[in-house]
Order: sequence, then structure tokens, then C-alpha cells
Amino acid sequence: MWKRRVQPRPWRCAAAGAPQCARAPRNARAPSARHRRDARGAPRGPRRGGAHCRGIGRASVGLGVPECRRRGGRHRHEARQLGVGRERNGIRCRRCRRNRGGPRDRLQRARRRSSPLLRARGAVDRGSAALSLPPRCPREAPYPRAVRNAFAASVDRLRGHAAILVLASAGFLLTLGYGVYLAPDWDPGRDDQRQYIALAQGIVDRGEYTRATGTEAFVPEPLRFPGYPLFLAPLCSVGCSHWAITIAQALLLSALILVVAKFATGLIGSRGGLVAALLVALNPSFAFFGAHALSDLLATTLLVSSVAAMTVLTPRGGRGGVIAGLLLAFATLTRPVLLFALPLSMLVIALRDGLRRIAAPMALAILAFAMIVTPYVAYVESSFGRPVVGSSGALLYVAYFQGLAEKDLDPTEREEEVAGRASIARFDAVAGRAAQARAWIALDDELRGRAMALIAHDPWGFAARGVLRSVVLWTGEVPLRAEDTTATIAGLWRVTNLVLFALGLVGAVRIIRRDDPTSALPLLVILAVWGLSFPLSAEGRYSLPAQPFVAIGLAAMLMRLRRPAARLQSVAPIRLDESV
Repeated sequence: MWKRRVQPRPWRCAAAGAPQCARAPRNARAPSARHRRDARGAPRGPRRGGAHCRGIGRASVGLGVPECRRRGGRHRHEARQLGVGRERNGIRCRRCRRNRGGPRDRLQRARRRSSPLLRARGAVDRGSAALSLPPRCPREAPYPRAVRNAFAASVDRLRGHAAILVLASAGFLLTLGYGVYLAPDWDPGRDDQRQYIALAQGIVDRGEYTRATGTEAFVPEPLRFPGYPLFLAPLCSVGCSHWAITIAQALLLSALILVVAKFATGLIGSRGGLVAALLVALNPSFAFFGAHALSDLLATTLLVSSVAAMTVLTPRGGRGGVIAGLLLAFATLTRPVLLFALPLSMLVIALRDGLRRIAAPMALAILAFAMIVTPYVAYVESSFGRPVVGSSGALLYVAYFQGLAEKDLDPTEREEEVAGRASIARFDAVAGRAAQARAWIALDDELRGRAMALIAHDPWGFAARGVLRSVVLWTGEVPLRAEDTTATIAGLWRVTNLVLFALGLVGAVRIIRRDDPTSALPLLVILAVWGLSFPLSAEGRYSLPAQPFVAIGLAAMLMRLRRPAARLQSVAPIRLDESV
């Protein structure tokens, strides 16, 4: 019978029975470890470890033998060492955690094999009409409580999104309402609006950032920064209408509300984020300045968006770093004092995620920031021979006399005050746009020098008057026309804003967690805006970029007051010698 040279197939166990021959041929294959019988047909003896072949799709009972394979599965089951109880518990797969080879598994397989035969036998005994194949096992219905919980979570999520969209719409409509209130003259007392619109019109008409108009020669701009005129330029291509600016900034306020809600949700939860968005939407200062052609609302939106992008998008990859860098660059070009957001955000995410992990996205953020800011620095350097210009000297000089009555001036302060007024009068007498641009640089440097001399003359008085400047900064401006503002309205507005600011500051302190440096960002931004504005002349609108972070702290405080922390109840100590 060996003439046909039949060789055993390695994937199929040999048939049971007596051995076919006393000796295997030379060309017979070596016995496989998975076979119940060897090449001669003799049954293999039991292994000392207890492992034996159980066929494809079944698991070996041996200790640590990776024979567990699912029929048609997507991965091979890997055996796990189970110790002494391997015969009793079987071998459990490391990946799918399914127990294969145990007594319960063997019993279930036996029942599945015998169930059709037993049913068919019973049907033959009762009659052929009762013969039927076993139906397929229906899929088990999900647990009702889990379904209810998932449905409730989905409803809450949709409800939260709908509420945030309603708040964004409310901010949009409130800005349009202020537009109706300010039209048609649009608060002419704020002359910065005309200057911003003129710069934006120059970008559209001439393709240059210049204060020159018509056919005049190029005149560089030493006072205003190009961020807001670049925002107005697309609107000025269709006429620079105040209503177009108001509608665009109403959409900007809606975007600010959405960003605040998203950023605050990661710090104080979904309900806290909703409350923070509510506080921003109902704050009339945002809508009031949104109806003006001023850079305050744009600077606020860019600051909040850049901080959120730096903390949320930068760790996810290079694109997030580029987006964060671009937002920070445009925020700096809109208001240079917001430059602090770049190192502050990078420090926070480096402490949270580690410098090695975010090194590449951070480098891309810095590169994107430099690509946007460098052309303006080159513009200023080529026009004025210095990398930075602005009005810091004038603001510092005015800040020294803010809150100081004329009758309280000493001889040195009176002399400097008279000299400063004379310098300002000489600047006002300069004719020609180009000459005014050069004269402004000289005036700003002169006022800075006089301010530094005055601060050195009375440093403690200047620091004490900083409290008054801080009150003016954080109380904000009454969101009404100057002719409609009364002393009672101004007093109520200031007291209310001071109380809300104090609660927001305390809430920003309370949300700080040791395990999450990002939770300190609201407090750090508030302190940065406060510290950089402290020595300068204060106006209520200068604190607007930090007001969303005050709203986050205030929302956290309100949530804490609504749900106070549960007090720990004193529990009597348990004596070890007492019997249980």
C-alpha cells in the first residue's frame, strides 16, 4: 500500500484506528506538532504540559501555546500565561480577551453541535410537520438604560449647541441694534474711526499702507498699526459703509462667542462654557464697539482665538501651529501690546505637553508669526529708521497726570506740564502729512523722556495713582453716547463692572489645577493685560481683550456658587479591637 506514497496532510488529523505499518517510509513527512497521530498512524502520547491538538478554530489547553485562532477573525489570538489553573480556565487571548479552551467553551460547542440533531430526532418522533431548521440567533437588543443614557447625552449635546448658536445670534442682533442707535453720524467724537477708514481706503486705492490721499506722494504711517485697516480693506472695496463694517463686526462677535464657549468648555465644563458665552453675548461693550470702526473687537477676537488655537491645535500637528502663529501675528499687528500672548501660550503648552513633543509645531508657529510681522518691521525701519513706532511715549506722559489735580502739582510737575503742552501745540501747527509723520516721532520721543523724568521725580505717587488708572481700565466705558450718559448711569455701570471683575478674578484663581497648566491661562492673560496697561493712560476699551477671560472666571465662580462643594462629614474612627 506504500506504492502510492500517500503522505499525511499536515492540516488534517489522521483517521483513528490501528497503525498502518510498523515503520514509516523514508519520504514520509515529519509528524506535525498539531496532529493527534503521527506519520505511522499511531496516536501520540499525551504531552507533559497537557497540550494536544484540538483542530483549527479551537484553542490549545497547554500553558502559553499560541494555538488559539478564530475562524474568519481579523487577528490571531495570543495565549496568555494563566498559571496552575490552565486546565480549568483555558487560555485567554490577550487582544480580544476571549476565553478559549475552557470547560464552558467546550460545553457550549457541544451544545451547538448536538442541538440540530436532537431537534431533528424529536421532530421525526412527533411527525415530519414539526421538522424545522434552528433559527439564527437574533442579535441581542441593547440594554435599555444604556440607550436612554446615550439618547439623553445626544439631546444635551444638541441642546448645548443650539443654545450657543442662539447666544451667537443674540450678539449679532445686539450689534445691529447699536448700529441703529449710532446711525447716521456714528459717534463722531471718536475721530480714530476716520483715520482707520482712510488707511483702509489707501490700501484699496493705492495698494500702499500710507496716510496719503489722492495723488499725494507716499507718506508712511507712524501711529496706527496695519491690522485693522487690512480687515477693513475688503469692505472698503465696496464703499467703506459704516453699515457694512457693523455687519462684519457683528459676525465677528458671533465668532467670538463660539470660540469662548469652546475654549471655556475645556476648562470649566459644558455648562460653564455656556455661561461664559452668555456673559460675552450680553455684555453691551462688545456690541457697542462692534458698531464703531475701531480695532477693539477685532483685537479681542484675535487674542482669544490665538490663545485657544495655541493650546488646542498646536499639540495636534504642524497645521495647528501655523494657524496659531498666523492668528498671533495678526493680533500683534492690530494691537502690539498683545504680543505677550505668544510666549505666554508657548510656556503653558510646554509645561503641559513637554517641549520635545511640541517643538516642531512651536517652530512652525514662530515661523508663521515672523513671516507676517517681519514685512511691517521692515516697513517701519525703512521709513523711520527704527523697528518700532507708536504712541507709548504720549500714553506714558498722559498717564502721569491722570488722576492728578492741577492744584496738587509741585513746581517740577507744573514746569513739565507746561513744556509738554507747548510741544503738543507745536506739533498741531505742523502742516503737511509727511511733515506731521516726522514730527510725531519727535513728539513721542520727547514726551517719553519727560514722562520718565517725572516718574523718577515721584515714583510712589505715580504708583499710587495706578490704582485709579486700574479702576478706569476695568470698569470700562459706558456703552452710550456721551450726551446720553448721566452721572447715575456711569456710577452704576462702574460699580457693577468692578464687582463682576472681582468675582471673575477670584474665579480665574479658583479654576487653576496643578495637573493642567492650561487652566491658569485666564488668570495669566488678565494679569498680563493689567500689568502692561498699568503705567499707561487708561481707557475702558483697553481692557476689552481680557474681558472674555474675565467672563470665563466669572462663569466658574457662578457655577461654584450654584453647586457648592459638599462638606466632608466627620466619621467616627473605627477601633481595630471591635468585632465586626
